[in-house]
Amino acid sequence: MRSIAGSLFFCGMAIGSYVSSFLVSVVHRTTAGAASGNWLPEDLNQGRLDYFYFMIAGLGAVNVVYFLVCAKWYKYKGDTDGNGAVDAVEMRSNGVRKHHA
Repeated sequence: MRSIAGSLFFCGMAIGSYVSSFLVSVVHRTTAGAASGNWLPEDLNQGRLDYFYFMIAGLGAVNVVYFLVCAKWYKYKGDTDGNGAVDAVEMRSNGVRKHHA
């Protein structure tokens, strides 16, 4: 199990690296002819690296909004009333018994 988890972790890191490289190359090609100058030139002192980081922050904000939408629409497996609570009768019929202390 540990080797499978490790391989999935490193595959995720590899995919993230490819996506990052693709994003940098797209930004580099897109902003090469921009009036404000290339965001990612060879000399970073002459570039607009702040715009690149604002774009990364915007992508992170879009990701958080997407997560919140998915979390809002998520329904628990035994959820019958829509608010996350499972009926006690349903729990007993599924073999789950409530123990009192």
